[in-house]
Amino acid sequence: MQFDLNTTLIAISVIISILGLQLLVYWSRDRRSRWVGWIGATFLLGALSLLLYLPPMRNYPFIDFGIGNALRIAAFAFLWLDVRIFCGRRPELLVVALISSLWLALCSVPAFLGNFEARVVVTSVLTALFLSLGALELWRDRDEYLPSRAPTIAVYLSFAGFMLMRIPLLEVLPFPMGGLPIDPNLLALFALISFV
Repeated sequence: MQFDLNTTLIAISVIISILGLQLLVYWSRDRRSRWVGWIGATFLLGALSLLLYLPPMRNYPFIDFGIGNALRIAAFAFLWLDVRIFCGRRPELLVVALISSLWLALCSVPAFLGNFEARVVVTSVLTALFLSLGALELWRDRDEYLPSRAPTIAVYLSFAGFMLMRIPLLEVLPFPMGGLPIDPNLLALFALISFV
């Protein structure tokens, strides 16, 4: 069975949006748990970033690849901020703004914007960086015993490794795992792995 690319992207965005809205509803009922609201906003930011990959935007590569990936990188950076807030630390919004600005500056250079492999490498490294920082924050805050801490650290680190694995596979696998033309079936599998 072949998945339609647009349908897959829209379905993924809708599911992520529903999860984000659900978390925002939970947060609105108990505002003391600020991190729940941050995670809800993170999910909505990630869903928005996926919608910019829909084909009508293909005529505007800066919107698709520049702004779309800036939002996606920011969503993964927000996962790090979510953990910081959960652990009682302040969010480092300036870091997220600087990394997003750096990405947009890179994308304003035509040679970088037109180089698919370079964009995949940089987004993979930045995504893995923020996931690793989130795992580190959870590790640093292990004074309080939480049964979910170790599995969450494992999920963050395994997904960081998963993102870095894309770099050596650029010439071997189709996008989103590599650099060959997009495969909607692999995109659906990638989305399933991301949800898990």
